[in-house]
Amino acid sequence: MQVRLFGELEAEQAGVPVPVRGAKQRALLALLALQRGQPVSADRPPSATPPTSLPMSRLPPSSVVN
Repeated sequence: MQVRLFGELEAEQAGVPVPVRGAKQRALLALLALQRGQPVSADRPPSATPPTSLPMSRLPPSSVVN
């Protein structure tokens, strides 16, 4: 799966766009993509760390997270 975080959030699987509907679903997908390879607590709501509040140093080096 590829997740594009810059601009409008987009996801695709094997080249096929995956619909990401609703603010909570987009926030959760962005949080998981930014925390790639790290555990994310189920107790932590996606709104706890909106992607826009993360420092730039926490963003992946590319706009595409595989």
